Amino acid sequence: ATTAYAQKSKKPILPYLQIDKAVNAISAVMIHDVVNPPAASRYYAYVTLGAYNLVSINNKQIVPVGNFIKSYTQDNQINIPADKY
Repeated sequence: ATTAYAQKSKKPILPYLQIDKAVNAISAVMIHDVVNPPAASRYYAYVTLGAYNLVSINNKQIVPVGNFIKSYTQDNQINIPADKY
């Protein structure tokens, strides 16, 4: 018997969790520019950390980055209307 590990959820995915288009765009740039794996992992980390930080600023249900990365300091904020982030 085969067990399905991934199943489609009937619950809609919240808009701020739909980052697949952005990650695919970043991947296309890295493939085009022939980025080496260490640099690529750094790019993914910075971009997704920035996205997470933007969401946590605008959604108080999301734990701020500084709560789990002790050396993280938020030295600037992007001013985007809360309904547009």
